[in-house]
Amino acid sequence: MKTFEEGYVYRLASKEEWEAAQSGGTLPWNADDERDGFFHLSRPDQVQETARRHYGEALGLLALALREADLGKDLKWEASHGGERFPHYYGEVKADRVAGVLRLTRGMGNNFLVVGDLAK
Repeated sequence: MKTFEEGYVYRLASKEEWEAAQSGGTLPWNADDERDGFFHLSRPDQVQETARRHYGEALGLLALALREADLGKDLKWEASHGGERFPHYYGEVKADRVAGVLRLTRGMGNNFLVVGDLAK
């Protein structure tokens, strides 16, 4: 996986969160997930705005790719910022469901660029 692809939703995470998921078997919840009761995810076309809005100063940001079809009925599309629909996952996300890991870096215009893919 070299870029954001249709048919996938993405979880933005730090390198440390991904390492914790690999060693513990499940993706950890962040404070927003705990507050809202679901995993916050993004469609391919939403990743940039999510990264800018919530991870603007982050270094070593990763985008964990999850196949929509693998998430089943617990994946819900719900209105969020200004009514835009975002994917929310109500359940535990096993680390082995991650289909790809994209390494991101900030580029010009505060956009995040894919600079590599990591082996799972």
